[in-house]
Amino acid sequence: MDRWKLKHEELLELLEALFTGNREKMIDAIGDLAYLCYGTAEIMKFSLEDVLREIHRSNMTKDKPQPGTLGPVKPFKGLGYDPPHLRKF
Repeated sequence: MDRWKLKHEELLELLEALFTGNREKMIDAIGDLAYLCYGTAEIMKFSLEDVLREIHRSNMTKDKPQPGTLGPVKPFKGLGYDPPHLRKF
């Protein structure tokens, strides 16, 4: 549980840095969050690199919004979407 508390603290630091526009503190908080996530993955005995690769593969199957479309410019889960296959991890 201590790891989750640390992640929460780092996330709060990131949010504070975002609101104040302090790029150096943003980078530090993101790095600390990544460090904690990689450590948690190691404790749980899976490769975070492999998980990120699988999530990226899945995200690349999302449809891109058409140029000039109103609304969110976020990719969406269309007909060709293939969710990440994480059970193997």
